[in-house]
Amino acid sequence: MIIIAIDGTSASGKGFISTTLSSALMFPSLDTGALYRACALKVLESFNFAEGLRDNNETFKEIENGFPDGYPDNFFDITEEDIILCVKQFYYSGEVFKYSTKKLIRSEMVSRFVPVVAKIPEVREFMKEYQFKFAIEPEPLPGQKKENIIGAIIEGRDIGTVIYPNADLKLFITASLEARAKRRFLDYQNSGDETTTYEEVYESLKARDEADKNRAVSPLKPADDAIIIDTSDMDKNQVIDFIMKIAHERIGEHVFENAEKQKQQIAMEAEKAANQLTEEQEDNEVEEEERPLKMQPKGPVAEYKPIDLDSIQKAQSSLDEALMMTSEIENIMSSTENNNSEEDDEEEYDNIGNLKE
Repeated sequence: MIIIAIDGTSASGKGFISTTLSSALMFPSLDTGALYRACALKVLESFNFAEGLRDNNETFKEIENGFPDGYPDNFFDITEEDIILCVKQFYYSGEVFKYSTKKLIRSEMVSRFVPVVAKIPEVREFMKEYQFKFAIEPEPLPGQKKENIIGAIIEGRDIGTVIYPNADLKLFITASLEARAKRRFLDYQNSGDETTTYEEVYESLKARDEADKNRAVSPLKPADDAIIIDTSDMDKNQVIDFIMKIAHERIGEHVFENAEKQKQQIAMEAEKAANQLTEEQEDNEVEEEERPLKMQPKGPVAEYKPIDLDSIQKAQSSLDEALMMTSEIENIMSSTENNNSEEDDEEEYDNIGNLKE
């Protein structure tokens, strides 16, 4: 399995690079930062202060200071042990990956709190276990078969130094604090967040850098053999072009050729499935058109005979005639009772004969 490790600072473009490489190489990718963010969000929700933290800047300052002498007693009475227990239960529930897709994990609230969770050794051990599992058996990309997976991309802050020190390609992505703050602030605006200011984003990233670089466990730093890429003055296309050249040189042209074959195979199978679905729909439509209108019989199943509208109309006419005849007969019989002469009787019988004719 070919492993590409991508580390770097917050808002440096790691996510975009991972996604683009994943598509180009057909390598499933894992955003480990999203896993830690999911844990942070779960802790905030579990202790019922997620909503309260949104607008409580004083509390944010306490969080950013970490655990200098244990967790502050006045901070909702939460302790480091509480966080470990919460994350442990969360991890073994199997919901970490599902939570990592929630939009709220990218909120400023979680961004400020995640360093507190990520610096705890026990939490990092849980996450390390998950990351190892992903490299051994990564989740396939849409349409991809597991047997065709030949590599994986792992993105985070200690992938090349701690998690996969023997990765085939190590990239360390960074940018100036100002450039990253502008990017993150623009992301918030594009997502509809109109309350978070640029100054708040700047200070949050600055605090996050300090927390990542100075934590005792797995601090943020480039591996000795990592390729350091500063994206401060580069646009997305320039970054990708540069990294693609590196990938061609380091992991080989055959990987790109394999990816193209997989893409073509997935496209062919998707087209085949679409054509088959269209044919089935057309067959169903024809069957519906040819199927006669049919009433469900009650009791024993009887042989179905198509309804003959002409016969119904004729039967109705015959019924109308019979009713008219019955009415005439009743009138005649009534008259006969009132007139018993032989001549009148013959006349009434003649009337009956006329009706029959």
